[in-house]
Amino acid sequence: MVARFFRVAICHEKLDGSRPRPCLYYQLNQCTGPCAGLVGPEEYRAQVQEARLFLEGRDKDLLARLKERMQEASRHEQFETAAHYRDLVRSVEGLSVRQRFTSVGLEDQDYLAHYREGDNPPREVFQMREGVVASRREFSLEDPQESDEAFTAAYLQQYYASAEGIPQEIYTLTEPAEKDLLEEWLAGRRGGKVRILSPQRGPKLSFLTTVAENARLAFEQSFRGGASQGVQEAEALREALGLEEPPFRVEAFDISNTQGTDSVASMVVWEAGKMRPGQYRHFKIRTVEGADDFASLAEVVGRRYTRQLKEGKELPDLVLIDGGKGQLRAAAEVLGRLDLVTLQVASIAKREEILYLQGRAGEIALEPTSSALHLVQRIRDEAHRFAVTYHRRLRSRRTFTSALLQVPGIGLSRARRLLATFGSVRGVLAASPEALEKQVGKLLADRIRHHLAPPTGGNADP
Repeated sequence: MVARFFRVAICHEKLDGSRPRPCLYYQLNQCTGPCAGLVGPEEYRAQVQEARLFLEGRDKDLLARLKERMQEASRHEQFETAAHYRDLVRSVEGLSVRQRFTSVGLEDQDYLAHYREGDNPPREVFQMREGVVASRREFSLEDPQESDEAFTAAYLQQYYASAEGIPQEIYTLTEPAEKDLLEEWLAGRRGGKVRILSPQRGPKLSFLTTVAENARLAFEQSFRGGASQGVQEAEALREALGLEEPPFRVEAFDISNTQGTDSVASMVVWEAGKMRPGQYRHFKIRTVEGADDFASLAEVVGRRYTRQLKEGKELPDLVLIDGGKGQLRAAAEVLGRLDLVTLQVASIAKREEILYLQGRAGEIALEPTSSALHLVQRIRDEAHRFAVTYHRRLRSRRTFTSALLQVPGIGLSRARRLLATFGSVRGVLAASPEALEKQVGKLLADRIRHHLAPPTGGNADP
């Protein structure tokens, strides 16, 4: 955090300007490069003093100093520098709300809140135990189009499926869909009663509001922050995995299918501290029949890096696989055949959240509060979301096309045209008669409505 905010050196280099070029921290805008003489002594001394004020909790003095420097930069038309200080002022003001809360009567409770915007819906979780905020975690979910109620229910299932402890009470801003079923499931996992509550007033609502603000700040950092945002996480991951250098670029893979049908894979990219949706890729599995994750991973990893080598494009610093030892081995064998034995490959096993690194014996178990684990989880969850979203889209298209082909007079080309126009069976049924007739004529439009309309009236047989 200190490096990200104040760009002071946190490495062990001599700060005498003798280094021929700065390290990764400078490239990620986390340091001004005193080791390579890229910043003057007076300017760097001022940076150190500001970092010291921050660490000592002297926010009032720090904010006054930062605002003065922002105004000075603006007067000299150094607008990029002024913008840096403006963002720094906002961050310090947000962090002036203490990150740890102590309270009476809040023991054995979890408080969950989220912030969502567009197609990137991270959910920030603060876990309270014995009156103290013990941990924090961020997730991205599969379908950003869900209602807040469905969104909350899906998140609770995802989070508590792997959580070690489940409290008596869980507080959310939005009451989840199918709350009774969730409470029953949670009670079974806990071995005792669990309540999901959504307070409308009082201190617990105030606490949830604070958690929601932290979720918003997490979103800003993850999806709008500059290149410097991830350097500490990258350094933590380097240390956790024993890598020679912090990974600047990570490419992660996941497989999705339904009982072996419509198998697809996703690849997502984390680079310079941010997810890069414009570089995501999805794959249809071509050579594997049935649900074989090992063979499917081998196929897509081989396809990805065969093409990268052929086109002379950059390779990642780390390949991340969603899975355990078997999936890791499958990916590593393919990379070996491509003579990419020096490319680092790691995997993360579901539920246990255990990491494995190719070439390193044994498992890597990180603390739940580890920033390295948080980074890997975030990338893994995004790969899973992207794979499942693509899989659902393909399955929906196949189901829709199959239903239309049952209508006399509808062939494959017309079914595809209707899919492109209306998107789903529900979309066809919701279309106005004029819109549907414009596509296929009145006769076929009547047939489609007759065949696709759900049955009405009557009772099911006992």
